[in-house]
Amino acid sequence: AMAAAAAGAAVLAEETAHGLLGRLRGMGPVPGLDELGAVQGLLDRNQQIIAEINRNHLADSTEALQANDRLILEMDQNMKQMVGHYNAVTVQVLSAAGCDYPQPQPQPPHHHVPGLGPDAGCGRT
Repeated sequence: AMAAAAAGAAVLAEETAHGLLGRLRGMGPVPGLDELGAVQGLLDRNQQIIAEINRNHLADSTEALQANDRLILEMDQNMKQMVGHYNAVTVQVLSAAGCDYPQPQPQPPHHHVPGLGPDAGCGRT
């Protein structure tokens, strides 16, 4: 029952995200929209990867578990790409708001990106 509820929640979240992107596309130019679409594609792919990893785990064969190594690496790359897309969204939104913001340099995951954080802002009041 919990698995069915979790699956239902995941479908609802996916439909909500896709519906929101669709509505935003109908509004005209929205800063970062293409980047958010790319993030959604990566999230969708990661959801497929997680399902495949679970199937491989249940299969409990050497080949299936080795395949999980490749899948986990792909998910890791996808998450790194998402960080880049979110950085680009930040720059695009701040630029649209008239903020002078330098292009962030690519950072390894789990590191603070200078200029991004609770104290970041464009100096406007």
